[in-house]
Amino acid sequence: MFLQLLTPSAAEPEVTRPERELLVEGDPVHTTWSVEEDGGLYCGIWQSTPGAWHCTYEEWE
Repeated sequence: MFLQLLTPSAAEPEVTRPERELLVEGDPVHTTWSVEEDGGLYCGIWQSTPGAWHCTYEEWE
């Protein structure tokens, strides 16, 4: 078994915001550091600033 410590320095960050029509309150900014993707499974770090938004999520996690 291989364990790896995940830190933001592990990958380049991707910064996004929810689409305006999905926004409920605030101005959330999402930052994702994707380290690995394998067959639809994802590994990385995700953070968001405060806010609320509607979403439709079709992927399994």
